[in-house]
Amino acid sequence: MRATESPSSDALAALLAKQEITEVLYRYCRGCDRVDEEALRSCFHPGSLHFHGGFEGRSEDFVGLALAIVGPLRSSTHMVSNVLIELNGNRAVSECG
Repeated sequence: MRATESPSSDALAALLAKQEITEVLYRYCRGCDRVDEEALRSCFHPGSLHFHGGFEGRSEDFVGLALAIVGPLRSSTHMVSNVLIELNGNRAVSECG
Protein backbone atom coordinates (compact mmCIF):
# COMPACT_ATOMS: atom_id res chain seq x y z
CA MET A 1 0.00 0.00 0.00
CA ARG A 2 1.28 3.44 -0.86
CA ALA A 3 1.33 6.29 1.64
CA THR A 4 -1.46 8.04 -0.26
CA GLU A 5 -3.75 5.00 -0.22
CA SER A 6 -6.23 4.40 2.56
CA PRO A 7 -6.15 1.00 4.25
CA SER A 8 -9.12 -1.26 3.61
CA SER A 9 -11.66 -1.89 6.33
CA ASP A 10 -10.38 -5.51 6.49
CA ALA A 11 -6.83 -4.29 7.06
CA LEU A 12 -8.00 -1.91 9.80
CA ALA A 13 -10.03 -4.66 11.46
CA ALA A 14 -6.97 -6.95 11.41
CA LEU A 15 -4.79 -4.25 12.98
CA LEU A 16 -7.37 -3.58 15.70
CA ALA A 17 -7.69 -7.31 16.45
CA LYS A 18 -3.92 -7.69 16.68
CA GLN A 19 -3.69 -4.70 19.03
CA GLU A 20 -6.40 -6.15 21.27
CA ILE A 21 -4.55 -9.47 21.40
CA THR A 22 -1.27 -7.69 22.18
CA GLU A 23 -2.97 -5.96 25.11
CA VAL A 24 -4.14 -9.36 26.38
CA LEU A 25 -0.50 -10.54 26.30
CA TYR A 26 0.46 -7.50 28.39
CA ARG A 27 -2.41 -8.14 30.82
CA TYR A 28 -1.28 -11.75 31.17
CA CYS A 29 2.23 -10.61 32.15
CA ARG A 30 0.86 -8.04 34.57
CA GLY A 31 -1.44 -10.68 36.11
CA CYS A 32 1.49 -13.03 36.65
CA ASP A 33 3.70 -10.29 38.06
CA ARG A 34 1.02 -9.17 40.51
CA VAL A 35 -0.27 -12.70 41.23
CA ASP A 36 -3.69 -11.47 40.13
CA GLU A 37 -5.95 -14.44 39.42
CA GLU A 38 -8.79 -12.34 38.03
CA ALA A 39 -6.46 -10.61 35.55
CA LEU A 40 -5.01 -13.95 34.46
CA ARG A 41 -8.38 -15.59 33.97
CA SER A 42 -9.59 -12.60 31.95
CA CYS A 43 -6.94 -13.39 29.33
CA PHE A 44 -8.55 -16.62 28.16
CA HIS A 45 -11.80 -17.65 26.52
CA PRO A 46 -13.65 -20.50 28.23
CA GLY A 47 -12.38 -23.79 26.85
CA SER A 48 -9.30 -22.24 25.25
CA LEU A 49 -6.12 -24.27 25.00
CA HIS A 50 -2.76 -23.23 26.41
CA PHE A 51 0.70 -24.39 25.38
CA HIS A 52 3.34 -23.03 27.74
CA GLY A 53 6.67 -24.75 28.27
CA GLY A 54 5.83 -28.32 29.25
CA PHE A 55 2.17 -27.52 29.90
CA GLU A 56 -0.42 -28.42 27.28
CA GLY A 57 -4.04 -28.23 28.29
CA ARG A 58 -6.95 -25.98 29.16
CA SER A 59 -6.09 -22.37 29.90
CA GLU A 60 -8.16 -22.36 33.11
CA ASP A 61 -6.00 -25.22 34.41
CA PHE A 62 -2.85 -23.34 33.48
CA VAL A 63 -3.90 -20.33 35.57
CA GLY A 64 -3.87 -22.42 38.75
CA LEU A 65 -0.46 -23.82 37.89
CA ALA A 66 0.95 -20.38 37.10
CA LEU A 67 -0.33 -18.90 40.36
CA ALA A 68 1.17 -21.79 42.32
CA ILE A 69 4.54 -21.04 40.74
CA VAL A 70 4.60 -17.23 40.91
CA GLY A 71 2.60 -16.84 44.14
CA PRO A 72 5.43 -17.73 46.52
CA LEU A 73 7.83 -15.44 44.62
CA ARG A 74 5.65 -12.40 45.47
CA SER A 75 7.38 -10.55 42.67
CA SER A 76 8.33 -11.29 39.11
CA THR A 77 8.90 -9.36 35.94
CA HIS A 78 7.64 -10.54 32.59
CA MET A 79 8.62 -8.90 29.34
CA VAL A 80 6.89 -9.27 26.00
CA SER A 81 8.96 -9.71 22.86
CA ASN A 82 8.76 -11.38 19.47
CA VAL A 83 4.98 -11.08 19.28
CA LEU A 84 3.45 -13.11 16.47
CA ILE A 85 -0.30 -13.07 15.90
CA GLU A 86 -1.94 -15.03 13.12
CA LEU A 87 -5.56 -14.26 12.30
CA ASN A 88 -7.81 -16.73 10.53
CA GLY A 89 -11.39 -15.52 10.35
CA ASN A 90 -12.72 -15.21 13.89
CA ARG A 91 -9.85 -17.30 15.31
CA ALA A 92 -6.36 -16.24 16.25
CA VAL A 93 -3.17 -17.83 17.46
CA SER A 94 -0.55 -15.79 19.26
CA GLU A 95 2.86 -16.38 20.71
CA CYS A 96 5.48 -14.19 22.27
CA GLY A 97 8.89 -14.62 23.82
